Amino acid sequence: MAPSGPVAIASAGQSGVTATVTISNVTTWTAVSDSTFVTVTAGGSGTANGTITYSVAANTATTTRTAHINVTGNNNASASLEIDQAAAAPPPPPSSSLAFSTPSPVALTAESQSASASISSNVNWSVSSDQSFLTFSGPASGSNNGSVNYNVTANGGNARSAHITATATGVPSVQLSVNQAGLAAAFTFSATASVTGGDCAVKPSPSGSPLPAQILCKFDPSTSAPASVITSYKFVLVEESNEVLGTGSNVGTALTNPLTACGFGSNTATPITIQLTVTTAAGTATVNRTVVLVKSGVC
Repeated sequence: MAPSGPVAIASAGQSGVTATVTISNVTTWTAVSDSTFVTVTAGGSGTANGTITYSVAANTATTTRTAHINVTGNNNASASLEIDQAAAAPPPPPSSSLAFSTPSPVALTAESQSASASISSNVNWSVSSDQSFLTFSGPASGSNNGSVNYNVTANGGNARSAHITATATGVPSVQLSVNQAGLAAAFTFSATASVTGGDCAVKPSPSGSPLPAQILCKFDPSTSAPASVITSYKFVLVEESNEVLGTGSNVGTALTNPLTACGFGSNTATPITIQLTVTTAAGTATVNRTVVLVKSGVC
């Protein structure tokens, strides 16, 4: 018995492949594949010289593979046809990618703080900042998916922006915008004595005071930001020629029961504008709030 071979088959596979069986001193024979990817489709047995038809499935693996069609005769004669199939071509490498996972822009308050930005990538990358107030607190480079940690200093001036740029070989650079709020004046107020029909009672000042009246309220500038760089604050009565109610160097300290010349209005309840100004090395910010002052036995 004499099947021919080996037979080389491409990785894509092939159907309708034939092989000739030539017999001698046998009366019957059978042909069987020893692998599932080779299937005998016709001529699987015979009693004389014949033709085997078989198909080979596609090879999706990146390694070659081998099968055999074994032909066996009735007197134990045998022959084998070797079938060698090529490996599939390896998949192309993934295209390089680089992007920030963190949504842009990032909005930060005026206070000094730390934050992080996530990067989605499959290559080596590095980052840089275009502003001195934003610096990196850890490695400024990485590989594949990762993150970078950064710090921003307190902002005592106008709102400002920085950009973190990520770069890598073979891909366009990408940017993350970081916006930081600027200096902002803010205050709350609350009565320190019972008052009806307004926000704060105005009563005669304690004996020996330099001014005749006292506003019985607490004015708290601690919500101004960034508190860490504010060097001074001042409260004034706007309608009274910006009469100064009080000043301080620490916005964490409230102005309580300030004295006043009490020249405002003639009604029992008088709305008046109180203005707060906060100052840093980089600038100033102001805010106005209307407070209803209720006079009682004074002015």
